[in-house]
Amino acid sequence: MRLSVIAVLAVVTCWLAGAAHAQDGVNVNTANQQSLLNIAQSAGHSAQPSNIGGDGVPGIEVRTQDGITFYAVGTACEQGGCRGIKLMARHQPAGTVSYGKINTINREMSPLKLWYTPEVVILERYLILDGGVSPAHLAFEMRIFPTYVSLVTEQLNQAEGSSQAQ
Repeated sequence: MRLSVIAVLAVVTCWLAGAAHAQDGVNVNTANQQSLLNIAQSAGHSAQPSNIGGDGVPGIEVRTQDGITFYAVGTACEQGGCRGIKLMARHQPAGTVSYGKINTINREMSPLKLWYTPEVVILERYLILDGGVSPAHLAFEMRIFPTYVSLVTEQLNQAEGSSQAQ
């Protein structure tokens, strides 16, 4: 069932991305602090500037209406803006998480990248702006990312051995 949900999310993401791109004639080629804030707000989230990416790198802390917190950080930055955006969330596991579980989630949820230390699991999704991406698609990505965070959190909180691939 979980794989079915993931597959449906992937298909819907691709379909809506194409529709959003087709109807929005203006493309975003670079991101800065203000554009990250605008994208998060257009996705219906509250956002505030954050230094999560380090000095001089645009970054914001985003909070959904459901209370999920994640970050958007510029990547491949040069003067004039960043050519990519990294969406990132942190999960503090309730217990031990095996590398096998992390690898399984990485395989099953290919839009994400997970990495793990004993203290935290980091979920990341990269948005590449090369060639331009519509503002509607970027807002969609910020709306869907918390769904991925919830699905991964649910899988990580399951007891080892109880996860069933379908």
